[in-house]
Amino acid sequence: MRHHKPTKKIGEGFYGVVFKATIPKEPYRVILKCYKTPGRHISEGDQLDLLREYSLIKIPSVYVVHDQTEGIPVDALIMEYIDGTNAANLPTDHPHRNHFVKQMVDNLLHIHSITHHKGFSIGTHVFYPDWQKCFSHHINQLYQILLTNHQDLVVPYVLNIAELSIEKMGDIFRDPVKKSSLIHSDYNLWNILVNEKTANITAVIDPLDVSWADRELDLFHLQNADGDRFGLLDYYKHHHRLSDLFEVKNAFLLVLG
Repeated sequence: MRHHKPTKKIGEGFYGVVFKATIPKEPYRVILKCYKTPGRHISEGDQLDLLREYSLIKIPSVYVVHDQTEGIPVDALIMEYIDGTNAANLPTDHPHRNHFVKQMVDNLLHIHSITHHKGFSIGTHVFYPDWQKCFSHHINQLYQILLTNHQDLVVPYVLNIAELSIEKMGDIFRDPVKKSSLIHSDYNLWNILVNEKTANITAVIDPLDVSWADRELDLFHLQNADGDRFGLLDYYKHHHRLSDLFEVKNAFLLVLG
């Protein structure tokens, strides 16, 4: 790590700070991501490895997983540097817009086609044969974390909507889900790198909580970062039939997300 010199801070999010760094040998340029949450570097490294196995689009390779030490008191990943700009910067009227949309959503459709024989699992190695039980357990855990650690940061109106939605979750998610799907869990324009000139996608980055879940859990992310201006969700709907209650589920997830 001492030979990796951060040269430019290129981003910061809830979980970490990202630098572009140089090293004295190949590949010469790398990404250094320093994490704010203990253990997050390990889980994200594992998530990237899993996605790389199935994604049609490049997923950055992980070179080094660094646990904090006295000398370097931060958890970090050193990853492959891939050229590209944040896809949220792509103009809506880009001449290669259709190619971009097709490439981005076709990759997600492919990832969602991957299933797990053990069933459903969100962010853990515990699997459930039933999706409703898996998701209910996950949502209740998130809600307890919200009440314990972040209640003062949430507008009461939003908290009330979330509580009402959780009460009605059995109705909202009553459509059966027969097979799990691999999900990225934060598949939006911010986490897509693209060539500004050609609109060709160069990489998919920053999964949040890669899981084996209902594929529809992943779709509200297509609307984040102003994704509707590209019609990403509409393209997905055109190529895969969604459940009868999808719009209700999506509204619920937008509130929670």
